[in-house]
Amino acid sequence: MADADARLLARFDALKPELQREAVEWFSAECERLPTFQRQLIDHVVRSLGRATYGWPEAPAPRTYDPARHTPAQVIPRRFVDTSKGAHRAVVERLLRKVPPRELAPAHAYDWGLGTVVELPGTGRLDPRRVAQNAVQGIDPRLDLIEAIVTQQLDDGRYRAEALAFSHAYADRDGNAYRELTLYDAWASGAEMEMPDVECLGLVHDLADEWKRWVAPVPPAQHKALYGWIGERFSAYHRARGLRTALARSFLLADPVQRDAYGPAEGRLHAFWERVASDPQALAPTLPDGLGWAAWMDREGAKVDSDLELWQRAEARRAALRESQAYVRRTFEGILKELAGG
Repeated sequence: MADADARLLARFDALKPELQREAVEWFSAECERLPTFQRQLIDHVVRSLGRATYGWPEAPAPRTYDPARHTPAQVIPRRFVDTSKGAHRAVVERLLRKVPPRELAPAHAYDWGLGTVVELPGTGRLDPRRVAQNAVQGIDPRLDLIEAIVTQQLDDGRYRAEALAFSHAYADRDGNAYRELTLYDAWASGAEMEMPDVECLGLVHDLADEWKRWVAPVPPAQHKALYGWIGERFSAYHRARGLRTALARSFLLADPVQRDAYGPAEGRLHAFWERVASDPQALAPTLPDGLGWAAWMDREGAKVDSDLELWQRAEARRAALRESQAYVRRTFEGILKELAGG
């Protein structure tokens, strides 16, 4: 299939720019009326919005913690580095090595700190190459937006403070900051990382307004307690966010690329959706917080595992989404044949 996708994308790339734009506009219009289960789900979410489908704020630029504020006795300025340089690129690749690349090239995402969907910089909603890259994999042009909206509907805002704090850029002890890495990414990586006082104390100050327990330079004897405190706050947020992200990815895709080890649980995720008739607003209040995550997963997972009728419906849901993706891809392929003269 990868070879077939590459050939289809090459056919699109061979079109003149004006025909590429026509192809994308035609394809987008067709997707809004396809007789598929996926389109029905998209329509349901759009109807539930209560606002215009588009026109979301732009994603904020990456920001760093201010050493002059958080570690005034140990001021090491933060500077964003050029990760095209090998040494810096290696840091990003090492900390993101357990995060598989998405099958989806998005123009929208959900900002957990702001609690809103945002438009990503660098690519537009109808950017021809982005839409085509998604289309050859059977991805509707609106899928990234709907996934972000569903994530917003599943998030109860309980961890907004943690989300804002961990959205700061990761930096090393030399002050090198990375636009591609947030503190959330670094802590979720499970990899060994540098933990400068600036970022650690910034998290403590933001999350607890505690300025006296730890002061820079933090002596080594206090590191275990400091890192443990941060780890507890991160763990609860990570579990709550991870579950909701996994569910949102499974809303419109049968076999999405998952992170945080949710891939093997895909059948359960579709069963959770089937149990509420694929309604995000009905599922949201049933989801656990980070502290109750493990018990909820054990209890609710066992329920769906033992319910044969529910499991069969969940598998039928996945099959319908697979066919939806196949239909989307066939639609795009047919448009390219028309525009390229067969």
